[in-house]
Amino acid sequence: MVIRDAVNGIELTRLDPREKRYGYTYLVIPRSDPHGLLLRACERAGVELVTDASVTLYENVVDGTA
Repeated sequence: MVIRDAVNGIELTRLDPREKRYGYTYLVIPRSDPHGLLLRACERAGVELVTDASVTLYENVVDGTA
């Protein structure tokens, strides 16, 4: 498997998908797939996903309400 830069096509690395590292074989998926899963989960939960924003404070509460 050859991994290339998406912009200029330069080869970044080569991987043997049968090779095991950290006890597992490789799995490569496009970054947009997990991003899409997270976006759809936010939409179903009624959460507005805001990009290019800074988090200045958060509160972790047991029941999920603030």
